[in-house]
Amino acid sequence: MFCRRFLCCVLVLPLAGPLVANEPVLPSRIAAVSLFKNGLALVERRATPVAAGVYQLDEAPRPIHGTMWIEGDRSLVARVAVREREAGPASPSDLQRDYAGRRVTIHLQDVPTPISGVVRDFAREENAEPEANPAVRVSRYSPRGNARFLVLETEQGESLVDTARIAYMQATGKAKPATERQSVLLLEVGEQAKGREVRIRYLTTGLSWAPTYHVDLLDKQRLRISQTALIRNELADVRDAEMQLISGFPNIRFRHVTSPLAPGSTWSQFFSQLNQGPSNFSHVLGNNIAMQQVAFNQRAPSGDMDLSAIPAGDGVDLHYESIGRRSLAKEEAFQLQVAAAEAAYRRIVEWTVPDTHDAYGNRADSRGNSNNEESVGDPWDALEFRNPLPLPMTTGPATITADGRFNGQTISYWVNRGEQTTLKVTKALSIRTVSVENEQQGESRDIVYIANRAYGRVKVDGSVTVSNHRAEPVEMLVRRQFSGDLVRADGDPKTVRREEGAYSINRRHELVWSLTLKPGETRELKYEYRLLVNR
Repeated sequence: MFCRRFLCCVLVLPLAGPLVANEPVLPSRIAAVSLFKNGLALVERRATPVAAGVYQLDEAPRPIHGTMWIEGDRSLVARVAVREREAGPASPSDLQRDYAGRRVTIHLQDVPTPISGVVRDFAREENAEPEANPAVRVSRYSPRGNARFLVLETEQGESLVDTARIAYMQATGKAKPATERQSVLLLEVGEQAKGREVRIRYLTTGLSWAPTYHVDLLDKQRLRISQTALIRNELADVRDAEMQLISGFPNIRFRHVTSPLAPGSTWSQFFSQLNQGPSNFSHVLGNNIAMQQVAFNQRAPSGDMDLSAIPAGDGVDLHYESIGRRSLAKEEAFQLQVAAAEAAYRRIVEWTVPDTHDAYGNRADSRGNSNNEESVGDPWDALEFRNPLPLPMTTGPATITADGRFNGQTISYWVNRGEQTTLKVTKALSIRTVSVENEQQGESRDIVYIANRAYGRVKVDGSVTVSNHRAEPVEMLVRRQFSGDLVRADGDPKTVRREEGAYSINRRHELVWSLTLKPGETRELKYEYRLLVNR
């Protein structure tokens, strides 16, 4: 069990006086990380101060607002400050920083006369105390906004050199280490806290995982399904850390807000992110619905409720799957198999016919683009099976193969252990289907008033026709969605109440027929229902 004594004081230091990095650096390491699918990770850093004093943590966390806490002795105090550190490798065009304070001779393209001068040292001028050096002024040509120009102090005054026109440059004098200002996390360690481990936990971005499924059809009755995890690290080096994969749909209310403790954060950015609201977190994922379904687990959009799933776990619906201790450098990625199992399956052709009326009984064309899997109104070859894995199947892409041949790829939605699911494989082009609906003519309409609006009660006749053009029997699942009250239907179909009808004028239903068609067989199924139509 972890020590439950938390950080009780966080201070943000003002940027006054010289910025001197005089505190010793306290090494830390990522000891454990739990990965979500939505781009977030729960990181645990550990460090052990050997003596009392003030330390700089070697890596300043960039947490999601409200998710960072520090466990250690209660005398421990943490604060955020700004310090100067030796700058990392610069880009080739960052001449202003690399040659600051040095005398250079620059030869320009197509200009015979070189330019000589001293490269302006903006860092020295910005950090100088006005009282100690009142003559120092900060040039308006800050390299932060004008990286295209190299600013020189020449005998004629201040000169700006277009770096794109430099042919070559000669420099004299010894190069000095470049420095830059960075936000750091300081830990004040008292006598009681020395030698005791400090654990820093926080949610942050940059380390995540994506699941994929491979469904291999072994024969006409058995399949093998394997779950693979792809992990990419854009956060920091991870060495021998306990790694877990999280499946579920957690409520992270401030996932779009960076903590004011993060390096370079400002109150302006903080309040701006708060005002945006969590719905605008889609800028991280894009606005594509399918993309968000994969990042945030979704149940299948249709289908009957299956109560035969295997009860597992307790508490909230989050599943943690350990993949052991792993090392992964920044900007690297790896893939591994998480679980695999075999299951019996049934091959079916699934045909869903969309509702032809909206919530108010008006005619509606809900047929989508028939060139993609999300379209409705077309029959699909599909696989029906129960999840045989020892863990839930989280939402992700599923690729189906047979005898080493690619059959198709689809989205597998969230499936509990032992729960039944259906995966679409390919469009069933050899199964012909026709759906027809007509309003009965010559029948008088009853007028019904609901919320001061008039509706006419009408009767609709419909039929669905399926024809098997294959040389083998086909098991078929026909779903006919409609709005209103069923009067009669051929073939004794199952009637399912649709969730989206809770607040509509008409009840919304789905007729479900389970059929077996012989080779060359055609079958027509008729039905009749009444509904209210907006006048």
